[in-house]
Amino acid sequence: MKESSQAANAEQYALEYMLVCLYMACLRVSVTTKRRKQRVKKITTIQPL
Repeated sequence: MKESSQAANAEQYALEYMLVCLYMACLRVSVTTKRRKQRVKKITTIQPL
């Protein structure tokens, strides 16, 4: 029984780690997209699509 509980704990830990990584990635993407949008606005004012 101990082995199964350890496996379950490992799975839960892995899931939590993945969620944290995804959250950090989303934060980075949101920051970069904000910067890109600012650049895009400058470009579009010069060259309207």
